[in-house]
Amino acid sequence: MGRAPIAGQCKTRLRPRLGLRGAARLQLSLLRDRIHECGQLQAAVELHVAGPRNHPVFLAARRRGITLRQQFEGDLGTRMLRAQRGRPVVLIGTDCPALRAEQLMRALAAVIKGRNLCIPATDGGYVLIGLARPHPTGFRCIAWGSAGVLRQSRRQHRRGGLPVEEWQALPDLDLPRDLWRERRSGRLPAFGLASF
Repeated sequence: MGRAPIAGQCKTRLRPRLGLRGAARLQLSLLRDRIHECGQLQAAVELHVAGPRNHPVFLAARRRGITLRQQFEGDLGTRMLRAQRGRPVVLIGTDCPALRAEQLMRALAAVIKGRNLCIPATDGGYVLIGLARPHPTGFRCIAWGSAGVLRQSRRQHRRGGLPVEEWQALPDLDLPRDLWRERRSGRLPAFGLASF
């Protein structure tokens, strides 16, 4: 799932550090990286987009064989549930430079075997969720974008009787302090940000 890299409409929490255009450039780099990583999978890949589907980065994804779908209206949980469309899926966003194709392949293999899993984000959310079957309860009553997403999701999964494995947490890139961490890790140069 990805938002179009349009200045003022993406990565808004990074605006104080990067400005509107810098935040959009970062989003573009994150999208390109996700498209590259997902393009290595031997699976059907869909990119559920927020914003114009004819943005050049989305058209480039389509040329790589990725199916484009417009995101539905509603909160993130509603959009993820609708993206699942009753099938086994692995859902990711664009905010985790540390998430690589190898982890995506492992997650896909687990879901195909009937396992449910998530990779938590170190800030209290998650960067990946894989579900072997639809589970609407898991996407309801969640304060999306808050530090309580993972805790609330665990509660909803327990209520719905859905066992979900948690893999090792990974950092995502949402706040100005995250930029420094990713820069020190060596992951940001690959995203085309030579300097801040």
